[in-house]
Formats: sequence, structure tokens, C-alpha cells
Amino acid sequence: MDIEVGDIFEVVSHNYGDRHILLLCYTCHYLGQSPKTKDCQDFCWLTPEEMLGYEFTEADIPVVEKLRSTRNKVKC
Repeated sequence: MDIEVGDIFEVVSHNYGDRHILLLCYTCHYLGQSPKTKDCQDFCWLTPEEMLGYEFTEADIPVVEKLRSTRNKVKC
């Protein structure tokens, strides 16, 4: 899958007790080719509204909330 990486969209620091997670989330522009799974079994494209139907880890929630709140402000 070809993408163009843009600016940082969100940074999340989360402590799970036994480990610390630092997520650096970037805006990206899709340039072509089909995505392939690498370290997961499956994936799907979702709109921010569709994300409500899925469960996310605690570290992912701030990113999902920001995607949902900026949906009308970010050019996709």
C-alpha cells in the first residue's frame, strides 16, 4: 500500500501497569495499491461514525475520539 505520511495527528501516552505505550498517529494520504495484513489477522476501513460499533484498547480511545470530533474539519 502506498501512502504519503503527513503531520502528526495525535500523540497518546498510556500506562497499562506492566507496560507503557506511546502512540504517534500521523495523517496519511492513500496513494494506491491494496493494503495487506502484516501483524494482524484482518483489517477494514471505517468512517469515524462506524468506529462506534467496535471495541478499542484504552490507548486507542483518544485517537478514535479525535477522529470523530474532527471528521468534518479534516480533509479525507
